[in-house]
Amino acid sequence: MVKVFEGSFQSYGKRPLAFELKKESFNIGVFKTARLMKTLGLVAKRPNKPHYYTAGKEQPTTPHLLKRAFNPSDLNTCWVGDITYICSYQGWSYLATVMDLANREIAGYALSKTPNTKLDKKALTNAIAKHQPKTQGLMFHSDQGVQYNAKLFKETLHNHKMIQSMSRRGCCWDNAVQERFSVI
Repeated sequence: MVKVFEGSFQSYGKRPLAFELKKESFNIGVFKTARLMKTLGLVAKRPNKPHYYTAGKEQPTTPHLLKRAFNPSDLNTCWVGDITYICSYQGWSYLATVMDLANREIAGYALSKTPNTKLDKKALTNAIAKHQPKTQGLMFHSDQGVQYNAKLFKETLHNHKMIQSMSRRGCCWDNAVQERFSVI
């Protein structure tokens, strides 16, 4: 057992080690292998999980302008957006919604099989077409999802002269009104 373990550069756990021992004609199960590994002090080396996010030092490019002011007095002054997923018999569907904070009404929405930037853009343009607001100065707030950070979405906001605001990293409370919206 020690020979096989060392031959794997100390990377085999109980299952691969039991499999290799069975190939060498040892009749041993996984649980007995685990007990013997513990007795012999054999601990498999596991690689660290890679981190694909920055260590919190990078500041978001879009500021948090809403600052949890969830009760604006006028309609079409502040919209919030988010994506939620829905399980159906056909698989997963993604729903992007745009909510007006003044009356908590869903101003626009879009449904798709993929949660991409086109989905968010379609929901935003749906809201603009439906309500015909004066978009100059209209604030759009969202989380820091990749869809909202995408160039296509930022250009859409810029073309309509809208102001973009984003929640702080990992703080769902900054977009709580939209986060609590659920499909019934």
